[in-house]
Amino acid sequence: MGLQLDTYLTNIETASDTIAESRERIDIAQKGLESMSRTIDVIEHTLNSAKTLESMAETLKTASKLIERFPPVKFIATGVNKIVTKIESRVEDLRKDIEGVEKNFSKYTSAIEVMKVALLATDLDLANKQGDINAVIGSLKDTKAAFDLSAAGAPDLEATAEAKIETLLGGLNAEFPQTALNALTDRTQAMATAFEPYVSLADSFTFLDKGFNSIISSIGFLVTPLKVINDALAPVAWVFNAVGWLIDAVVNPILDPILNALGVNTLIDNIAKAVTGLLPNTGFLSAFDNLDADFTHIFGSPDLPDFSFPLLDDLNTTLGDINADINATPPGEALIARIFGTDGILAPLLGAGTSNADLLLGVNDIFSKVSTLQGSGEQDVLSGGAGNDNLGGDAGDDVLVNGEGNDF
Repeated sequence: MGLQLDTYLTNIETASDTIAESRERIDIAQKGLESMSRTIDVIEHTLNSAKTLESMAETLKTASKLIERFPPVKFIATGVNKIVTKIESRVEDLRKDIEGVEKNFSKYTSAIEVMKVALLATDLDLANKQGDINAVIGSLKDTKAAFDLSAAGAPDLEATAEAKIETLLGGLNAEFPQTALNALTDRTQAMATAFEPYVSLADSFTFLDKGFNSIISSIGFLVTPLKVINDALAPVAWVFNAVGWLIDAVVNPILDPILNALGVNTLIDNIAKAVTGLLPNTGFLSAFDNLDADFTHIFGSPDLPDFSFPLLDDLNTTLGDINADINATPPGEALIARIFGTDGILAPLLGAGTSNADLLLGVNDIFSKVSTLQGSGEQDVLSGGAGNDNLGGDAGDDVLVNGEGNDF
């Protein structure tokens, strides 16, 4: 077959590949939206864990005050206070960061859910269009293969049909919507870039929440020995201001067996190490410092009665409606109409036969396994593609290309 069919086939494959790659970028946006949706639930739990940890640290600080007054066990209070200081200095900053994220999320909760549904609808439509294009590709390849074979017994018929189809496809190639396909790539890339930082957002908060709760569990084990020591010291608190020999005589005999039994030194050391390892740096959520600006870019201004979804609107403008007037629309818009519409590059190959020479292709998918192709007027080329097809020539000498299945 000639150059125009080769070019047309390449163009249609390019359209399919571009849509497939764009859907991969849309998938990133969908994962970002899903993560945002989960974050709404996770962030509240994480914030509560942070507040619980702060409260427990304050409780430990209070519990260590009595111990801190007494030299023999002051090292315990010092160790506890060191742990508390680590917790307070980091958890407070983290809590404030979490509250900042929560504040911004609260303004966009409904927008996230609405966009999830809207973007899914757009993606499903693109998936259907991609399937239609891929079905056409199969029929085009059958046509090319048929013309590439020797036209045994009918060389003149083949040559005449090929010349007419080349003229038809040359006109369609000239209308190939590369500008609109480029716009589709740009729009979906902008969307993927905007959402990609948020794909792991819910997991980040889940990780942080687990860290908080691990520390809470560790501190919980510390509360009991502190209470035991406090209870033991309370009856002899009167000697705290006494001379050293009296302390040694009265208190040490009480504390030594308790400290040895509890293993407080080891316990405090282990907890200090655990706290250091489980708390992330205070810049853990710095990646989301511009969350409000990012969300405005994605969802529009929260001050509007309804969110405008600028990125999705741009994408849908590029795709357009199948009935759009492509002659009155900028070349970077109305992609669907430029491919599937009345004046699109597939329309002459998928519609009814005309009084001129036609190339008619079967479109077989999972919903329809039968294509009925009817030539009309001049010499036509009918390619059934997959499935069981009905191919009908008319006036003129027609070329019928059987694909897979039973063709009649």
